[in-house]
Amino acid sequence: MPSHRHRRHHWTARPPAALPEAVRTQVEALFGKRFDFERPPDGWRLPDGAELFPDQEWQVTELQTMKRELNAVKSLLSDKDIVAWHEHTCATNRAGLVVASVKRQIRPEMGTQAWCKFYELLSLCSVLPSVCESGAAPLRSLHLCEAPGAFVTALNHYCVLNGVQEVSPNHYCVLNGVQEVSPNHHCVLNRVH
Repeated sequence: MPSHRHRRHHWTARPPAALPEAVRTQVEALFGKRFDFERPPDGWRLPDGAELFPDQEWQVTELQTMKRELNAVKSLLSDKDIVAWHEHTCATNRAGLVVASVKRQIRPEMGTQAWCKFYELLSLCSVLPSVCESGAAPLRSLHLCEAPGAFVTALNHYCVLNGVQEVSPNHYCVLNGVQEVSPNHHCVLNRVH
């Protein structure tokens, strides 16, 4: 198998220079959010089960009121025309043009917002093991999510561009069988109503 030199491909959106300063500031604030976490000296570890949620259940009255109000408003949307609603949400989604631009310029296999989010995470953060990034060992992945298709294709795209050797096939588990066309034996179905 040919060896691959490690090369990271970054795609960076460049807003037009003619943008007003107020718009440019808002764009940078929306798309510049990033949090860095440092690995603890003894490594990452999950807390002991007995340490989780040690306090009694509690509620904040104001938040419960807001929750009821939000759900009441959301219930008013159920009779709206789905096409008109989709047009409205697309027109008000500030990040909507990002996905369209990525589809046009990058032409990913599955150009969705989830694809863009995961590819951005892979490109900006060191989430893959360094031994896999360097090509010294193959990458094995497990995707446990509601609809893993976009994440799997984003990972494949990233690996091809950056010389990361993958063990095929990747494993995934669909948490919501309604979201993707998957047989029930590949899904964790929610039977709670």
